[in-house]
Amino acid sequence: MKFEIVKLFFTTPIHLGTDREDYTRSDEFICSDTLYSAIISAWDIASMEVGDIHNPEFVLSSAFPFYQKDKNSEAIYFFPKPFIHPAKKDDSTYADRKKLKKIKWMDKPTFEKLINRDENFLFNESNIYDKYFYSEIPPEKFISVEELPKVRAARLPQEDSEPYYLQRIFFKEYCGLYFILICDNEKVRRKINSALEILSNEGIGSYRTIGQGLFDSKTTETEISLPQNANHFCNLSLFCPQNKEQLKPMLNAKSSYELIRRGGWITKHGYRTYRRQHLYMFQEGSIFNDTKESNQLQTINHILSGGKIADVTPDILYDNPHPFYRFGKAMFLPVKIQ
Repeated sequence: MKFEIVKLFFTTPIHLGTDREDYTRSDEFICSDTLYSAIISAWDIASMEVGDIHNPEFVLSSAFPFYQKDKNSEAIYFFPKPFIHPAKKDDSTYADRKKLKKIKWMDKPTFEKLINRDENFLFNESNIYDKYFYSEIPPEKFISVEELPKVRAARLPQEDSEPYYLQRIFFKEYCGLYFILICDNEKVRRKINSALEILSNEGIGSYRTIGQGLFDSKTTETEISLPQNANHFCNLSLFCPQNKEQLKPMLNAKSSYELIRRGGWITKHGYRTYRRQHLYMFQEGSIFNDTKESNQLQTINHILSGGKIADVTPDILYDNPHPFYRFGKAMFLPVKIQ
């Protein structure tokens, strides 16, 4: 099946905040809730109509790494490692559990073999390179990290300035992050393209005021081989279920997942900050039971999506003109477990 891909080529370093209270660690990919919020904010900057915030007419994945050797080379797209094991394990070349646990990303051919339950696939140790698993010879390192010393100015007379380090992520030329976009409304698609144009100049992530997070974008396509007789599915976005009734049939003995805590800050007048309410969501790569129509998932262009937009407005935030939301609708791909 063909999917629309949006590639982000970063022209400046980027810092992507984690749930930590400092800036000493940065994520190396952009979660779907951050992407969605950035698009909505860009629409607000351009005074475009946002529409029904709880029922967007598009769904997107998180933005994952991709490697491209040069301008004319074919890109290697990486997917989050699904929380499943390959079918075959009785082989001496099979990687041990410690090395398997460190793998966070796998290239598209490997991802396809896993979700299609390829009986001949093995996690050979020779294909593991740091946190990545390649089906062929690993390319050069394309993501680097720098820690920039900075000073946090005192906000009150009795406070002292504090030094800290800002971790910044750099991508090699022609490399970057990509996300899958599914949208069957041409008007909404044009609005998303306009939002990306705004964000390319405004930046994404932290420290945009000093020029971080700027990028060029390019839309292309890629084909993903999906299983025909799937019995489970895997999320490529952060997933927040609508309620317990939706979640219960999605979990069974073969389900496998990890939860991630999402937080963040809201800055009001006078640089006063408030912490958003924390929200636990299912991490990308989680495996859920395919319960057909009983799980109330929607279908966009033959791909399942579902979840909710959660209100994360702080309880102590006074005189607030509007609530603050976190995007928990996810994109799901079919997976064959047995």
